[in-house]
Amino acid sequence: MMPAVFLFVLFTTPAYAYLDPGTGSIVAQVIIAAMLGVLFQGKMLWRRLRGFVAAMYHRRKP
Repeated sequence: MMPAVFLFVLFTTPAYAYLDPGTGSIVAQVIIAAMLGVLFQGKMLWRRLRGFVAAMYHRRKP
């Protein structure tokens, strides 16, 4: 595995690609959206867990 990575890095050629200024903002938006998505999922999981625990302790006695 290591020799393959070494050869890949050793024999690379320039891509001559152009990244316009908008590319950085798109990458930043994707990163921010991913972080907000993870936070939202964590919030929803926390609410479900809290509701489950509350339901366990607040059961009505017959």
